Amino acid sequence: MSPALDTSAEPAPTSGFSYVPPTVVTQPTPPAAAIATIAAPSAQAPAPVESSGEPVGTLPAAIQLSSAPAPDTARAAALLADMNAARVEAGLAALTSDDLLVEVALVRARDLVARHYFDHYGPDGGSAFSELGLRGVRYGLAGENLARNNYPGPRSATVAFDGLMASPGHRANILEPRFRAAGVVAIADGAMWYYVTVFVD
Repeated sequence: MSPALDTSAEPAPTSGFSYVPPTVVTQPTPPAAAIATIAAPSAQAPAPVESSGEPVGTLPAAIQLSSAPAPDTARAAALLADMNAARVEAGLAALTSDDLLVEVALVRARDLVARHYFDHYGPDGGSAFSELGLRGVRYGLAGENLARNNYPGPRSATVAFDGLMASPGHRANILEPRFRAAGVVAIADGAMWYYVTVFVD
């Protein structure tokens, strides 16, 4: 079977409460069975939306960090390096890796795998933004990029980056001048690799 690629991008919600859907929503991601051999990005998002500045609401449930699977730090570092190279080429400051954002991205990635979905909002309404709220992270601007593919070896991170940059919404998140920090995680579910990037200003 040929490798597959799928991506999704989402801006921060416009409300101070993370579980309120944003006013601009990405197109729905097709089921995994509908993904073509090399699919075009499944969702495009506009530039991230600024928050109201009020505290982010919290949700009752969160996936524990002790849950499997383990992250692949080499793939995550490769994706961050590619994003930073693109930012520097565009005259922007490189993103700083932030441990707290990596924790949020890891929770999100494990939730995608554990509950078998590929979307910015989980079945219970949880999101990167609610995870930021659970940790007391305040931000003026935040965003999340998702990608998955089943390319083997180091090529997987490169394919994820190329797919993200080929989509206007993902590219806008990667090249957003106000973003200063990011958490990037890569985890596997069988042969499928999931990449989650959480950005904040």
